[in-house]
Amino acid sequence: MKLFAQHGYSDGQKTAEGLRSEVLDGVIFSPKDIKLAKLQETAAAIGREFPKVARLLDPQFYAAVLAVDPLCRVGNLEEDYAAYFQPRRRTQLLSEQRVIEDLKAALSFQHQLPLTGLIAPNIVVPRSFDSAEAAIAMDFLRNTAPVARELKTRLPVYATLAVSRDALLDKDELLRFLNDVTVLDPAPHGFYVLISANSAEARTEIFNADVIAGWMLINHTLGLNGFEVINGYSDLLTPFLGVAGATAGATGWWSNLRTFSLDRFNPPLGGG
Repeated sequence: MKLFAQHGYSDGQKTAEGLRSEVLDGVIFSPKDIKLAKLQETAAAIGREFPKVARLLDPQFYAAVLAVDPLCRVGNLEEDYAAYFQPRRRTQLLSEQRVIEDLKAALSFQHQLPLTGLIAPNIVVPRSFDSAEAAIAMDFLRNTAPVARELKTRLPVYATLAVSRDALLDKDELLRFLNDVTVLDPAPHGFYVLISANSAEARTEIFNADVIAGWMLINHTLGLNGFEVINGYSDLLTPFLGVAGATAGATGWWSNLRTFSLDRFNPPLGGG
């Protein structure tokens, strides 16, 4: 199983050192935390020095639904990555055509960068798979492969499956959702899986037997159906996910790079 660096603020030489020591097998860049010019320079340099390692970009489109608040902490996303990242209200994403256009924008943007694979955008399923958000997420999943085909890319394309820890607790709903995912036709090359806690500090929400079981079930089901599965922010749970069928896990040097949460994008407490 592979381990990727979950890139974030104040990377310095951490990723490069991990690659040189062969502790890491790749990097997942965070556009929130890196200027576009720096991303291009860094990804190209990694590609020259380590041609076999994975270089991926998490488009972080899930933050678009928070970005309607002008105080939302989206970092470089709205400026350097405005070609695909724009604030989106849930009502806008109920339009499948809007979803397709956002997919095209994000994948086309990444295709111009020195990356080894493309990660499709999606939103987080917040509480239940029986929800409007889950329907939107399925539209993104269903259209990822068709849009990638139009792009005519030779790079592997990973659909994002981002789910809150609360949604994982209903096993029956999770199984029904996974059944729909595994019969996608055409299907993406693989999946980028994120499990969301209410905050990066609330790691005990993830280190819960039922949540871990649900996360492992996702990996087992997708792996069994022949998909590559890359888990973002998986940290200490990476070996368990590997046993379940994961291709890779990822972790970083700060708590918000070890546990995925939309809280890192929310406006600061007090609004200042």
